Amino acid sequence: MKKVGNGLVAGVLALSLSLLFAACGPNGSGAGGGNQVTVTLKDPQSQHVATYYRVGSGSWQQLTFQNNQATFPAQGAVEYEVATRCQGGGNIADLQFFKASTSQTRQVNVTCSHGQGQGGQRVSVTFNVQLPSQIGGVTVQDGDVVVVHWADGAVSSLTATVTAWLPEGQQQVLVALFRVDSQGLQPIGGKLVSANVTSGATVSVNNQGWVAMSPRTISATLPPGFQGQGGVAFFKDGMKDIPFVGVYNPTQPGFGRYGVLSGVGGVYLGYFMAQDSGFNHQLMVLKDTGGNDWTVSLPQPWAPNQFNPSGTSFTFSYPNAQAFTLDLYGLAEEQGTGNPLRVSVLVYAGGSTTSYTLPNLGTQLGYTYRTGTSVSYNVGAVLRGLDSPFFKAFFGISEPPLSEALLRNTDLALAGMRGSYTVP
Repeated sequence: MKKVGNGLVAGVLALSLSLLFAACGPNGSGAGGGNQVTVTLKDPQSQHVATYYRVGSGSWQQLTFQNNQATFPAQGAVEYEVATRCQGGGNIADLQFFKASTSQTRQVNVTCSHGQGQGGQRVSVTFNVQLPSQIGGVTVQDGDVVVVHWADGAVSSLTATVTAWLPEGQQQVLVALFRVDSQGLQPIGGKLVSANVTSGATVSVNNQGWVAMSPRTISATLPPGFQGQGGVAFFKDGMKDIPFVGVYNPTQPGFGRYGVLSGVGGVYLGYFMAQDSGFNHQLMVLKDTGGNDWTVSLPQPWAPNQFNPSGTSFTFSYPNAQAFTLDLYGLAEEQGTGNPLRVSVLVYAGGSTTSYTLPNLGTQLGYTYRTGTSVSYNVGAVLRGLDSPFFKAFFGISEPPLSEALLRNTDLALAGMRGSYTVP
């Protein structure tokens, strides 16, 4: 079971989130109103160097932040750009560029560094679990598997011990029971437990209050040559983490199910990642399944000539995209030192074809573009969910706690592609 609980699901979720949030640069968050654009800076580690903006084809102007906010005038329906230099490090890009029209968004978030995060420190806690003889008419057997978030333990004589890593503090924790046999993964039941998680703590879970899990199916049709994995996670207000309640793995028969807890409520967040054999194309979906059977609606992979790089100019023509993300490695370097700088771009779509040219703000932001070099890229097309609260929370400046409201009605889809090109 560990290969299901700890390996497959955790890996798929991590890959999905890393692909979705690959571009951590400036980003829009809602159309807003008025005649100004608001730029909000997130930089608890003081890595921000400078931010410039321009409206239309006007001149570039420097922004001055007060209490991590700045505004600039943009009257009517016009395009504008924002350019930022950060010190970089981790998954934060050194150079960040953003372009949209005021009809698409009047709010831009710039992230130059992260804080400690919302979940707090994770610590080891042991759950000593007692199970009833039956849950929902299913007899509990030796060898059934108790799962606490991403950790698991086998049932023996209606008991199991599971050691999990969870965020510190008071929280609700899902303890779930599955069976793995010739029929695949079968959800049986679960119980929400109130626990004060501290390092080395032991939590006793009695055999009362367990509820049945109703099985639901997960299915997907993949493009030729692609392989996919995914699952469904569960969240209810009061929890600090999102545990899995089912998985999809086409290489293991019967691993296309998840369980819905009877009478508990909450949100069931489906996540799915597909990739080609060379991992040059990735397709990702995050979806509130509503607790129903889930047929994954995957975007199509990028086709030839839908992304065309040329030096510092780029053309995107992926159909029906809401926005494009682009990460570039090897194109820019720091003036004076020659140290490579990572470039991150977010451009709202501008019709059937969207073009973008990186601005040359070397004097203002201290960089130059290289020539005679090979540049690697990761490009993404956002197909659904650009304006969802979930998308904005993880791309944006705030780090709100997980909540049902944040996750509910989530429907995100992203098609990613990696490659390289040569700058003459």
